[in-house]
Amino acid sequence: MKKPFTLVELLVVIAITAILAGMLLPALNRSREGARRTQCISQVKQLTAAMLAYTGDWRDRFPPVFSCYDFNCGTNRSGWIWYDGFPLPTAGKAQVDRGALWPYLRIRELYICPNDRFSSCSYAVNSDLSSWPVTRLRSASKTFTMLEEGEKELRKYFTNDGAFMILNSFRNDALRNIHDGGSVSGLADGHVEWEKIELEELWDRCDIRPPYWRDQPPE
Repeated sequence: MKKPFTLVELLVVIAITAILAGMLLPALNRSREGARRTQCISQVKQLTAAMLAYTGDWRDRFPPVFSCYDFNCGTNRSGWIWYDGFPLPTAGKAQVDRGALWPYLRIRELYICPNDRFSSCSYAVNSDLSSWPVTRLRSASKTFTMLEEGEKELRKYFTNDGAFMILNSFRNDALRNIHDGGSVSGLADGHVEWEKIELEELWDRCDIRPPYWRDQPPE
């Protein structure tokens, strides 16, 4: 007959199991986050490719960032996504299937980061690129096109309206650093980066227009 475990032996086994679990769980969490970040990079890559495909079909211009409905311009022209309202502090009402990039993608899941559980669209386009000619970019490899947007003072909320605003008097948008303290971004030459970046540098790299072109892009 086998001798049963003593209470001390049982407690030792439980303690060793707890220690092993404590060592393994962080590694598993890092692995899961790595997989989610890789998926997000893939999605931003496809969104950026769709944006560049759009420029090839529309006189080498980027898609409009804003839906005309938002600015009472008299038409219902859609931006890169259709966005209706800005109900802070909750997520916005984005209709991606009404956006200018939808014909190039037709997959809703591409618009939502796997770490984003609240938004109908996780990403925003650099507002300075709205209908802007590709030929006027100073450096495509350094110009941000697609970003994971949050709001500077309310980062715990996912307040993405689809437009990363670059205005001298209104620089309130920020990145949602939800991937190991960094963010995934697409650039105008088609490549995608994960990085930790200071807001001032981010705004400067998004700020591509001379001030006199802010309201009206060149024809």
